[in-house]
Amino acid sequence: MQDRRKSDVSLPGQEESPITRARRSTKRSRTGCLTCKFRKVKCDEAKPECNRCRVFGIGCDGYEKQVSSSSSPRLPIFKNGASYYNSLLALSPSEALHFECEAEQRHFYTFQAETAQEICGIFESVFWQRLVLQGCYQERFVLDAVIAISAYNTSLKLRKGGWQDEGCLATAAAQAQFALRKYQDSLQVMRTSLSETPSPRKALMACLLVCSFEGLFGNTVTALTHARSGQTLVENFLAEHPHPAPEGEGITSPAPHIIEDKLLQAASYFETQIIGLFDGRCPGDHATLKMEGKETIARMPKTFKDLEEACAYWDLVARRSMHFVCEYRPDSHRGLDPYSDYESGELVSITKVIPDTKAITVDSPLGKELLDRYQCDRKKYSDDITRWSAAFSDLYSRLKRTTNKRQIMGAHTLYVKSKSMEMGVGSAMEDGMCSHDKYFSHFREIVTLSKEIVRIKKTLSQSEFAVELGIIPSLHMAAKWCRGRTIRREAIALLYGYGSREGHWDSKTMAEVDRCVMELEEEDIDTEYIPEFARVRVLSITSDKEGGDWATVEYVKGSPRTGELPGRKRIRSPVEQKAISGRGSEESETSVATYGEALIVPYDSADNGQRGEELFRSSGATPIGYLFNQPPVSK
Repeated sequence: MQDRRKSDVSLPGQEESPITRARRSTKRSRTGCLTCKFRKVKCDEAKPECNRCRVFGIGCDGYEKQVSSSSSPRLPIFKNGASYYNSLLALSPSEALHFECEAEQRHFYTFQAETAQEICGIFESVFWQRLVLQGCYQERFVLDAVIAISAYNTSLKLRKGGWQDEGCLATAAAQAQFALRKYQDSLQVMRTSLSETPSPRKALMACLLVCSFEGLFGNTVTALTHARSGQTLVENFLAEHPHPAPEGEGITSPAPHIIEDKLLQAASYFETQIIGLFDGRCPGDHATLKMEGKETIARMPKTFKDLEEACAYWDLVARRSMHFVCEYRPDSHRGLDPYSDYESGELVSITKVIPDTKAITVDSPLGKELLDRYQCDRKKYSDDITRWSAAFSDLYSRLKRTTNKRQIMGAHTLYVKSKSMEMGVGSAMEDGMCSHDKYFSHFREIVTLSKEIVRIKKTLSQSEFAVELGIIPSLHMAAKWCRGRTIRREAIALLYGYGSREGHWDSKTMAEVDRCVMELEEEDIDTEYIPEFARVRVLSITSDKEGGDWATVEYVKGSPRTGELPGRKRIRSPVEQKAISGRGSEESETSVATYGEALIVPYDSADNGQRGEELFRSSGATPIGYLFNQPPVSK
């Protein structure tokens, strides 16, 4: 019998399909790069990277080297962090990783060489490219989660690639099933490890890995539920350890011997994912949280030395600004929901943040006090964005001239985010439906730079999912708020063409909804300008109960000044069906491990009442019905 080669992707104990046997029996060359061997395609053997891998943007693993199954994979070399814990982690592992089968080893190498960079998105990430890899030597659940993420990411790319045939789709399905098994293994070990040796650092890393896999899998509500738990864990840690240096609050850890700086910075993912959408926090909570890192912002450098420093300060500026917006919104539990009603709010509505104030008006003393406080805060947080932009200016000019594509892409993305936040803070609670018309130049810059970002990203990777938020929220703002027909259509076309997910933001879903709004607004309007009476405000988007490809948009056309006309329209939801079977009953049971209030729940969420099978049917894209029609969840 012919020996099983490394390029054979069949799982242990699984028989080869007739197609696989037929391919293995052909006399085509087995030489070539490791990536082409894994995918069973002919390699042109170009060096240092084969042309086929470069064309598809999947990352070439290079050419085969003899590696013993008992040998320890070499970790990439990075700069050490400042903390004592980082210095310990930087030491070379004394023991080799133990793999139960060749498939585990292959996916670990794939994660190390390819997936770690893809899943962190546009920016480099010490967490994914160093801390997680080092964690594989310390905790078995980290290794199992890494293998699961790598296997499922490989499955998605096989299904998405241009070489789809029956064999590739069968391989993709096998990889997905393998990923689910390893994820279940990780959850089981995770529960045991956290119960036997509780550790806030270990719980935080576990929560990040769970959120990432669920997000990659498409279980958006489950990922958001875990993100909320992770944010609770972070808040508890910060409450227990007051920051000894106020100038470092918000960008450094108050206790780096427990949780190092880079891990705490990675955990800012939780806040950006849940803020206002799934946190259930009241305006008072947002009023407190918007003050985070006050001293740090006051001492922000006048010029950033590198992209990493600019990112750290931007994350803090953005969090503070988002909490400001949520504090003054009457429906603050929805916060930065993709269709939050920013533009419909009137200034008088800020009085709703105080209960039993129906009699308060803008002309009343309390109303004037609230209005003055709001305007003062808005200027403060707008000034923070302006100061950050000034500090970023010189660095941005330098990075645009570099040959490093990833640095160029990261610099453009930060600039786009800053322009979006300028609009969000500057127009928060403004009166009327036309408050964003003054930002036409912002919309044009966002769309122009996003074209370049998408072009560069597609040359580097074909992965369709990243943990961190990138350009999708900004493009959505342009598609929703820009009434210039050309710019708006370009933004929608980019969202369709991007075809990616960033956290819980799905570009195709946003494009479908934004196109619906554009068509509603342009009905019977022949001029370039869209008058106020024709402008649309989306109230909710609800997917079909059966989990089909359609959703219903409920909206209001016009404004209180011109008259409002409610309506509804059905749109096609770009939800991709799974190419693998549903989970078994033994896997759909909710398993919980806790550290403090952090929950590790596999597959489905106990909070929202949706079973894993229902979420499973809508994976592959954001289930918009869950996102837009989700009731607020209290802590």
